[in-house]
Amino acid sequence: QPGFSAPAPFDPTRIVQQLQEVVRSKQSKGFIELVARLGPQELEAVKKGYASATGSTLIKDAEQDANFRFKDVLVGILKSREEYDSDALYQAIVGAGTDEEALIDILIGMPRSHLELVKQCYQRDHKEPLDQAVKGDTSGDFQKFMTYLLRGRDETTTVDQERARADAVKLFQAGEGKLGTDEETWYQTLTTPNWHQLRAIMRAYEASPMTSHHHLIQATESEFSGWIKTAIVAMLTFATNPGEYYARRINESIVGAGTKDQKLIRIIVGQRHRLPLIKEAYANLYHRTVYRHVENDTSGDYKELLLTIIGD
Repeated sequence: QPGFSAPAPFDPTRIVQQLQEVVRSKQSKGFIELVARLGPQELEAVKKGYASATGSTLIKDAEQDANFRFKDVLVGILKSREEYDSDALYQAIVGAGTDEEALIDILIGMPRSHLELVKQCYQRDHKEPLDQAVKGDTSGDFQKFMTYLLRGRDETTTVDQERARADAVKLFQAGEGKLGTDEETWYQTLTTPNWHQLRAIMRAYEASPMTSHHHLIQATESEFSGWIKTAIVAMLTFATNPGEYYARRINESIVGAGTKDQKLIRIIVGQRHRLPLIKEAYANLYHRTVYRHVENDTSGDYKELLLTIIGD
């Protein structure tokens, strides 16, 4: 019996026909071969074709045909990026307690243009503004930081070195250079500039004799505590090397007793667009590939789907 495999060149009509057979025969493994390697535009074409051919949606039928962690990954890759992030944020907020770790992972490096799409999805699907939902489920300094983060970061690439030096002085005077910390100054100064400018601020802070050449991460660790410290350190780590930040998060989800599947799925599915950077950083940090580490720590169709997404 021939396997289900996406042909080259891309042929959405043929893939839709094969997907209908996968759903009819409940051969969930066929989803792996047909959709796991498709890019966002190809997936959208397949989903549109599937809806036209069946009167149903591919996500709905995949949910009925798959189960457990395999379903979480499969449905995740079938959603658009903004839909996936919107739903992941909802899951971080609903229920008993807030998943601050998930909020940080999802929002910390999100471009303003994508954030606006996520906000639209959240309002449409969950009938509440994202800003309001996050504010209602957080408190204190972490809530204030999230409020700034949800305004969106400048997406330009220009760097003003003089402004960077001035902001470094401002951060020092609001933190290590005074008794207590002016948190609002830190939040606004760190969440507003584009990533290139933020890196310039970090370099200026470390270069200044006034700061005793402390790294801004060191200053953060001495000035803050709890989830707000985690969030700012995460943002500065991401600014330095996005791939390394998420590589460490994947490793944290795998090492130790038991796999933290929810975190692993959130990073691999939610950060698929950054996987080349993440894989390179992972190999440099841990001297093994993401592929091999995930392969050794997962099983079944769930493992096969994750590995297909990651790529060797």
